[in-house]
Amino acid sequence: MKPKNKNPEFEKHLAVLGHGFFALLAGRSKLVNGKTWRVPESSPHKKWEWMRKEELQERIGFYQQLRWTTWISLNEIEPEHMTVDSVRRVAVVWFDIDAPRSDKTRPADEEEKMIAKFEAERLKQYLEETYNSRCFLACSGNGFHLYCPIPAVELPTAKNSWDFSARLREWMQRVKEESGVGFDTVYNINRLVQPIGFPNRKIPAQPLPTYWVDKFDLEDVEEAQEQNVALAESILAMEMENPPAKEPERDHVRNHPALKELLRRDRWFGNMYEGYWTQYGYISRSEAEQALVRELVHWGFNDSEIDAAMRRCGIGKWRTAGHSYRRNTIWKAREWESKKRRR
Repeated sequence: MKPKNKNPEFEKHLAVLGHGFFALLAGRSKLVNGKTWRVPESSPHKKWEWMRKEELQERIGFYQQLRWTTWISLNEIEPEHMTVDSVRRVAVVWFDIDAPRSDKTRPADEEEKMIAKFEAERLKQYLEETYNSRCFLACSGNGFHLYCPIPAVELPTAKNSWDFSARLREWMQRVKEESGVGFDTVYNINRLVQPIGFPNRKIPAQPLPTYWVDKFDLEDVEEAQEQNVALAESILAMEMENPPAKEPERDHVRNHPALKELLRRDRWFGNMYEGYWTQYGYISRSEAEQALVRELVHWGFNDSEIDAAMRRCGIGKWRTAGHSYRRNTIWKAREWESKKRRR
């Protein structure tokens, strides 16, 4: 599949991402609970595919003709898998700065986009001053994405993948606090992103243009990779307050499936655990984490096992909230399970 007409903006995006095998998600968005646009899990207008970068442009163009929105994997991932465990190579650090919209069902207006752009440029300046970095700014439709190419980090095992993902989240939280810029830190390395150069069709009736704000070429991307060594090393050297725990021993009172087994066989649980909670209509991270803890209680996980599992959860509040939040969330889940059994 070789497209007749190349898309220069998309070609730059592929170069910035720095890998050759992609997961692609395409679908027709629907308004979920009147709050946000998502492609529901049960939608017949949804397609997952895995392909080489040479095939992507034509395939995305096909879905654009159907007026579907598309997302591609940020990092290189094993075929037929979309979990953190399956990411094998990271070559870019990515930031998502959304426009401050109170109503996510409409596009951002010009003033809101200007606020997001100002914040993105402020973050870019912080990274330049702190890490001597070189990053590239793109408009993603309703906000801005900042891409910092790095020397590729190989992740040969699932343990390597979880470890790097956890370090990256901790590092991004530190960057957020030090820079004072608000950006999305509910982040795992198996994220999907809007392909720059193609319209963002998340709101079906109002496709939005996407483009690179910065002017650069492929040689600039290679130079940025070399320049961003210090940035990459700062992530790898990150000391985590809550490092990924080893799988705890099973509860001797009640046997239960391993966490990995639940993630493999239950798509809802897996998606939620990886941080994709808004697509299921939850209004807050607390509510989403409560739902996951209920599920773990249902399967017989004890308190220490739940705590260890949730510290690795992509929703992210568990790691930063205090002891009382974690204790009360588990207590409410056990109370709910107890009442359910008495019915």
